Amino acid sequence: MLNKVFLLVAALISGCATVPPLQQQWTLAGGSKADAIVEVGYEAILKEKQKIEASDSQALEEATKACKRWGYNTATPASTAIIPGVAIGGGASCLRYSTGLWGAYCSLAKAGKRFQCS
Repeated sequence: MLNKVFLLVAALISGCATVPPLQQQWTLAGGSKADAIVEVGYEAILKEKQKIEASDSQALEEATKACKRWGYNTATPASTAIIPGVAIGGGASCLRYSTGLWGAYCSLAKAGKRFQCS
């Protein structure tokens, strides 16, 4: 009986605990020098109740670096997210759902942004 009470208390406490957000770094994911287009992205494996944090300024910085390597001066956002799916925050779309203690959650997310070099 005591074991059951302990397990119930542990489950309740773990449900109240917050999961720290997953910090994601944007990396070069593709593009075309001839078309002056750079794509940056990330893929994330998430825990139940975990959110993603990704910096738009860091995405722009990565895109600008790639543009400069190609001889351009800067990068500007060309469009919104380029990964189809259900948007879940952090610029990401959910690619896979899993079932956890508290129900279904996004366990695999992917994000991508497109930038125009100039």
